Amino acid sequence: MHAVNGLLLISVGLSYGLETSCDARKDGAQCYGALGGTVYLQLIINASGHELEFKNNITGTNVFKLENGKVTTNPPLKHRAVFYVEDGMLMLSNTEKADYGKYYLNIYNLEGTLLNTTQLDLLLVTEAPVSPPQLSSECLSHGEMRVTCSFEGDSPQYSWTLDGQTLNGMEAFLSDMTDTVILKKGVVGTLACTVKNHISNVTITQEISLCRPTGPWVNVFVYFQLAEVFFLLTVCLGSYCFYKKKTCPQAQAPVSYPQLSSECLSDGEMRVSCSSEGDAPQYSWTLDRQMLRDTEDCPCYKRSTITLRNGLPGDLTCT
Repeated sequence: MHAVNGLLLISVGLSYGLETSCDARKDGAQCYGALGGTVYLQLIINASGHELEFKNNITGTNVFKLENGKVTTNPPLKHRAVFYVEDGMLMLSNTEKADYGKYYLNIYNLEGTLLNTTQLDLLLVTEAPVSPPQLSSECLSHGEMRVTCSFEGDSPQYSWTLDGQTLNGMEAFLSDMTDTVILKKGVVGTLACTVKNHISNVTITQEISLCRPTGPWVNVFVYFQLAEVFFLLTVCLGSYCFYKKKTCPQAQAPVSYPQLSSECLSDGEMRVSCSSEGDAPQYSWTLDRQMLRDTEDCPCYKRSTITLRNGLPGDLTCT
């Protein structure tokens, strides 16, 4: 006969219904679960062909007893403890603070000879399960990337992997390996953050791509590039406008139909005016279909108003 001392911990979780398992056969095993949840204790590989007693050492009562192939469960765990003979597994559901205490497992053969005794210390601690973590990333000045893994819960332990391999010093600055890592320049791949405590274990992944360098000198360079583009656009636009002004006619409003008005003067001459609306008009006059030219008798070339000398009849047209 030999005794194995172990430590069995049931932790008080903020989330009910959590399931945890523990190999209680190990020497010094520490097992954790959530208060109000379910704990699976591996007491023996297969209880077939054995007789067992699982006893609370403080109260002296049997939690359960396996005898002649029959399992008998006693208060106060009668309705919360189930032992599976072939699996050697004890399921303890709806864990309570009253479950605190020392327990012994006595293993006998079918003849009643004691083969082994395992002592378990059942303690209670307060611990909230970790929530699914969130990853946030930030590019740094020289192309590195700072990645932070945030969560809610108690007593976290972090681990990081890149493409399924544990993150190493060639890929990141591993000062503490806590909730934040700094990936070196050029590192890409699938980054995973795992957060766990005694009663829960959650992982989140994120695809990491290259960071572009940032910093004041990068901003100056960007501003210079934008100024250069703006200058080139200004030059091109000015050249285009100058070219269009030289080679293309300017947009003008069309002239309206002209109106003629006449006035007899004192010496028998007649002043005739041709009025029209529109931009940059040019005038021409005909008399009996003959172009009128500037003469002493009629200064009329490209004028809107002409004076006909005395005794000059005919069909006058303004174009």
